[in-house]
Amino acid sequence: MRVQSRWEKFEAWGSTVTSAVMALALAAGCGAVSPDPAVLFLVPLSVEGRPVGDAILDTGGAYEVMLREAFGLEIVDSAEVLAFAGRQLVSVTEGFTYRAGSIEVRAAGAILSGPICDCNGLGFPFFRKTGLVLALDFPNRSAAFVFQTPEDGIVLEFASPPGHLPEFDSAFLEVEIEAGGAQQAARALLDTGALVTSVHRAFLSATTFPPAQRARVRLSHPWLGTVETTASVFDDPRLPDVILGTEVMATWADRWYFRYDPAGGRVVVQHEPGDQGDEAPALSLSRSEPRVSVRAE
Repeated sequence: MRVQSRWEKFEAWGSTVTSAVMALALAAGCGAVSPDPAVLFLVPLSVEGRPVGDAILDTGGAYEVMLREAFGLEIVDSAEVLAFAGRQLVSVTEGFTYRAGSIEVRAAGAILSGPICDCNGLGFPFFRKTGLVLALDFPNRSAAFVFQTPEDGIVLEFASPPGHLPEFDSAFLEVEIEAGGAQQAARALLDTGALVTSVHRAFLSATTFPPAQRARVRLSHPWLGTVETTASVFDDPRLPDVILGTEVMATWADRWYFRYDPAGGRVVVQHEPGDQGDEAPALSLSRSEPRVSVRAE
């Protein structure tokens, strides 16, 4: 299988858990409820040959692997992560080999999700490390790991991280956000681990939006268009200003291809069926459960 020859390179690269320290673990999708078209994409995960359930494919997570429990691994350290509930101290495991679908990788450790959510996850460092592209198909609620982005579609380079999050080098886009008649520019994070969009309270009018947990907002992008959504509201200034959930992505475009380069990256979006060309998928996923679950065949 072609993936096996690529895997030899993946294994040689090794891993690090330094991204877990003071990292963002934006697991807003865990346990959340949202109407269609929001969806979380999951992949079967095994640790040292033991199946441990599904893992959320999470572009909003600055970790390689997050586990809901140690699964027999030794706890060797702790790390502080930033989530919606504020800073949380989490445990860090020893190194191990894991398999995401058919892709096997060696990690130096994983953070445990305990105070964040009862879930496993693969964050964007997984894609930067392996070189795989995350391909999401919202109409068919399917996903795949592929080797390259399509030649057709709208190519959007990642914006640089916001000034208060210089190390959080994930998929940011420049957008306009309108709430209560006021329009402001914002750097928004594309977060496949979040079912719903979240915005900082600073973007809401104090008179139009008294202290509340949700607000109606309009988000605009010059290539993607304008979408309205009911967003969750948060107050922590250490988080990204706007966190775009999958309900907004599904409305903006049918298909999203996330490519993480050694620094930066890009997302390619399509509205029509895409052609992956001669590059066979490294892993194909298909819909299993309504709305929130996509599993490997």
